[in-house]
Amino acid sequence: GCDRQPKVEVLCTRSSALIDLNVTSCRKIGNVVIEVRDASGRTLYREEGKAMTAELIRRLDKGTFPKGQFTMMVIARDFSVAQPFTVE
Repeated sequence: GCDRQPKVEVLCTRSSALIDLNVTSCRKIGNVVIEVRDASGRTLYREEGKAMTAELIRRLDKGTFPKGQFTMMVIARDFSVAQPFTVE
């Protein structure tokens, strides 16, 4: 069996116009909600989808977010992970 938490990586480099989100789980992820929240907890981006595999890769346009500190929320049936990231 697999007991480790799913891994959520958010790559947001100054040189790229994209925010890369990589989620790796042990099991099929299934229905998933992706949210980006700002420092005061407001949701700036929300997307609902379905991942039929144990891996989910999304790319978001950095231009839709102001500069600052954010939290990427990945909420699925089996897990909920919050990953902080910064837009410079």
